[in-house]
Amino acid sequence: MNDIENLQKKFENFMNENDSYQFYLKTKILLPKFVKKNSEEKIFVFLDFVISHLISVNDNESALNLLELSLSLFEKYHSNINEKENFVKNYHNLYKKFPIKNCDKSRFKINFLIFCEKNKINENLFEKEKIFYDFANDAIENFHYIMGYRFAMKIKNIEFLEKEIEYLKKDELFKISEIEIFYFISRACLEFLINKDTKIANDFIVKFIDKDLNKNHPILNFAFLLVKLLEIKEISFENFKKFVDFYQKFIDKDKKLKSYLDQISKNYFQKNLYFNNPFANFNFFNMIRMFSGGNS
Repeated sequence: MNDIENLQKKFENFMNENDSYQFYLKTKILLPKFVKKNSEEKIFVFLDFVISHLISVNDNESALNLLELSLSLFEKYHSNINEKENFVKNYHNLYKKFPIKNCDKSRFKINFLIFCEKNKINENLFEKEKIFYDFANDAIENFHYIMGYRFAMKIKNIEFLEKEIEYLKKDELFKISEIEIFYFISRACLEFLINKDTKIANDFIVKFIDKDLNKNHPILNFAFLLVKLLEIKEISFENFKKFVDFYQKFIDKDKKLKSYLDQISKNYFQKNLYFNNPFANFNFFNMIRMFSGGNS
């Protein structure tokens, strides 16, 4: 009988008695020693066993606590991840066991991504496993709008952005005005343009534009026409600046738009429009750190 089978045997009484709290406490006590002395493969088999049981008895909070604890234990006892692809895949499989709604997995997502950054786990593995897709969907369905937005932008998923915008319109807690929604849409469009994704920017913004431009809020027209302007390869910086100046009074109402426009100017024309490169040394993982409330 191996280590995992021995542990499972010890937990059988708690499982039969449906005492999830005792099951959780027992696991929490034994997990550090188990992680320290066993291989990554055995650790994930054991995690699958305990987390699956806790979820089956609707103790999602305890299951999440163990999932987060396992990350810190990996950092302590397995600083060098041997099979990075399997590591990402195994954690993703554990994550998918949890229900999408009414189960706040935000803290785990943040800690997982920070852990992966520290251990130099390539983002391509997340894309291969569609982790950002699941993270975005989970965040939006649980009304974590900022995190949902960031993950949706990361994977350039227009469907998720549309869903988030619809939720924002209906949200009774935040009570976001229609004009604020228009600025939200415009910022998303400009973020695509920062990366020179003019096709995606166009596919996104046309969903919110009336063919009769007079019926649109000016900031939506600005975003739409900016996409069309930047599709012209021969456009000059001077014409770009004139166009921005025409809409300046609407742009001034949102500081982020000015930052985005400055970066667009730098990426397309190698010139700053307002500031000195506000996005220097800023990447997706730096943004994720902001959610953690620290720089660790």
